[in-house]
Amino acid sequence: MRAAADGGTSVLVVNGDRDPFGIPDPGDAIRVVVLKGESHSLSRNPAAVAIAVADWLSDVVPLVR
Repeated sequence: MRAAADGGTSVLVVNGDRDPFGIPDPGDAIRVVVLKGESHSLSRNPAAVAIAVADWLSDVVPLVR
């Protein structure tokens, strides 16, 4: 993950606030979204995961018109 960000790639991390593996620190090219009540599996609220990914994608992928 850090190597990708260091290479200029935009990286999204969606993490639960109850993840036993912890939450990574955001860097310049990394966006960390922490979902309340989620564990590592991110299975409690799939819609929140989808929203986080869609928001990030709209920032990093230019719209084609």
